[in-house]
Amino acid sequence: CNAIPTATVIALLIFSLLFPLQMMADRLSEEDKKEMQDRVRYKVEEFQNYLSSIVNTNLSNAQRKASISSALDLFIGSGEEYVINEDGYERLHKGVRMQVSSVTRGSKYWEPMKSYLNRQYANVRRYSKVVIDYADAVRVDNITQTPDGRYEAAAYFCQRYIGYSDGRIKYGDITTKKVKVYIDPLNTPKGIIWDIKLGDVYVTETEALN
Repeated sequence: CNAIPTATVIALLIFSLLFPLQMMADRLSEEDKKEMQDRVRYKVEEFQNYLSSIVNTNLSNAQRKASISSALDLFIGSGEEYVINEDGYERLHKGVRMQVSSVTRGSKYWEPMKSYLNRQYANVRRYSKVVIDYADAVRVDNITQTPDGRYEAAAYFCQRYIGYSDGRIKYGDITTKKVKVYIDPLNTPKGIIWDIKLGDVYVTETEALN
């Protein structure tokens, strides 16, 4: 019999590896969706916990800097450039960004996530104490499938920011933010698991702390 061309063999092997992932994506159950949502919530909560640690001067500088690295690892590309498939094409993006707002300025601007986290680390020099914590539960919706079998979602969370000076609140706000989420199915010996990476973080609303 005729030998099968090497390229065909490779293509068949790749298809056999990807087919279970595509089947899982096509047959996404309510249980799968709930697991996705739970994992996304956990990732967003992790990020908020790291933010709290970054500005917590009761921790050592080494611990606070470690929280910066750990926070970046939650994001696609870990704060560096990353490639993502969009509309069938691979596109190179700059590192993930954080949209920043202020009730005093009344405007928004974008900042690289790395710069944002390092600025929060340094903000304790501006204020005698900084507190960043939860203001509400994380909500996850808009889970959609992309043509390459990956999933994307949006997660919403409220963040309270307070800057103290001499024991008094110098600045405070509550900001509602939306973070883009990338969800990839990974084929493991124990079955398919969902790999969650956070993306750009948008400001949807900012109000003064009452």
